[in-house]
Amino acid sequence: MADTPLSTLVFLLVISAACSSDPLGCTNGCDTESDPLQPPQQRVTALAAGFSSSCALTQVEMLYCWGENRFGELGDGTRTPRLAPIRVTTMLRFVSVAGTHGTSRICATTRASLAYCWGYNINGELGDGTQEDQYLPSPVYGGIEFRSLSTSYHTCGVATSGRAFCWGPDGSGELGRGTVGGGSVLPAPVVGDLRFTSIGNGLQFSCGLTIMARAYCWGRGDMLGDGSEQSRAVPSPVGGNHLFIELSIGEEHACGVKQDGSLYCWGKADVWYNPPVLQPRRVIDVPPFTRIAAGDYHTCALTRDGAPWCWPSGQTPRPLATSIRFAGLASGQNYTCGYTPGGAAYCWSIQFSFPFLGDGTSRSDTLPVRVAPFPT
Repeated sequence: MADTPLSTLVFLLVISAACSSDPLGCTNGCDTESDPLQPPQQRVTALAAGFSSSCALTQVEMLYCWGENRFGELGDGTRTPRLAPIRVTTMLRFVSVAGTHGTSRICATTRASLAYCWGYNINGELGDGTQEDQYLPSPVYGGIEFRSLSTSYHTCGVATSGRAFCWGPDGSGELGRGTVGGGSVLPAPVVGDLRFTSIGNGLQFSCGLTIMARAYCWGRGDMLGDGSEQSRAVPSPVGGNHLFIELSIGEEHACGVKQDGSLYCWGKADVWYNPPVLQPRRVIDVPPFTRIAAGDYHTCALTRDGAPWCWPSGQTPRPLATSIRFAGLASGQNYTCGYTPGGAAYCWSIQFSFPFLGDGTSRSDTLPVRVAPFPT
């Protein structure tokens, strides 16, 4: 089937945006008493959830992080664990942020579209030309202007031109360079002429969403969704001719949301050694979703009114027992964080205990816990 014209897709996305009564994502009206608009320095506009650390980006482009900090991924110049948010030590202002399921690292882009990463770097995942951990933001080599970044066991980014670049280890072709092995400590272009709007990566595989809303994956064979188990070092189209409005990549699975809110996932169905799903399979008995966040063997999603659903991989999707409504999500190792239309941040554990929910304590809770205020 031929690709739907870009003009048609743009029209659909414009109509979708017009249905929202609030630019922060509150489609059916906001309860301003329970979710007041936070002041700009406290108002979260994006989140990153990682292996054991999280970050929140505020409206004034400041970045605050909390968590284990084993490899300096909080960006405060130390390896000291933080139970509550601390500001990343830099004069830089950021407009996007990405965390990692696999190893402890954070990446972010500035208003000038320059990329910075910090934390774990044994395989060159920071893209700064070294293999040394960095405790403060380190510039990605080459001065490439990036629109967005994604980082897991390796790192990828979409340049402002739409070209994709990846760096770090390359055991299964996950860098998309056309070869396998060796890795790269510098950004390497993904081969081909595809132009992407977003990209994500998991354990030895990467997936990107093109400007024509098609999903392509490369790397480890059983994660690519193309119907085979053959590893590929170049982008391979995901099966089914689906058009996705959002794509999210977990540890060993990927999920995409279509315009009608239907959800399709592929890859490993659960943490155990069951056969992987080799082509996108529709998730049934769920409401239409608008946002999706795939984590480390779990998935969370938002309904059209911002209600969160979460489920461990291989289990039945279910709504979270909370009245809180969210505008965005980010999923990490065994937890998820979300921010409300008013800009308040919350985190919760999924299946096992997780002590870094950001409220200033080491308690674990499977229901949303309010992240502590950011220091001024």
